[in-house]
Amino acid sequence: MRNLILLSVSFILVLSSASFPEDSIENSASEKLTPKTLEELFESGNRTVALFYTTKSCKCTNERCKAARTDFEDYSVELDENYTYITIDISADKDIAKTYKIFAVPALIIFDSDGQELARLNHPDISSEKLKEQLSMLERLKEQPKTTNIQESE
Repeated sequence: MRNLILLSVSFILVLSSASFPEDSIENSASEKLTPKTLEELFESGNRTVALFYTTKSCKCTNERCKAARTDFEDYSVELDENYTYITIDISADKDIAKTYKIFAVPALIIFDSDGQELARLNHPDISSEKLKEQLSMLERLKEQPKTTNIQESE
């Protein structure tokens, strides 16, 4: 019994000393975005692709976020120029996660120029191929003529 108690106390001490380093993902050159600055971006009329990630989580989530962010920053320069591409650290502002209903990270959301969500990709679907498919589909939908309901005359 004494060994079990010592083992439990040791385990608790190990857990209590564990921490998730803030700098597990390097700071990016992009500015810190908040719900207010994201709204300002929408007000400027830009269509936006936003990658939401965190720097304060378990090791595996931090690694997924770091990989997604690095890939996103690499391939976003090759994508449709009609969009603004941004990365947002939700650990800097928890309200932004609530506002945009981010329940798991990394998450990628495509917004129209009014800030309305058009599409969302979650891990493991975040890739340049999937994003290109989404952007292409959205462009095709945008180009389709709008249909109207025609009422039958009596």
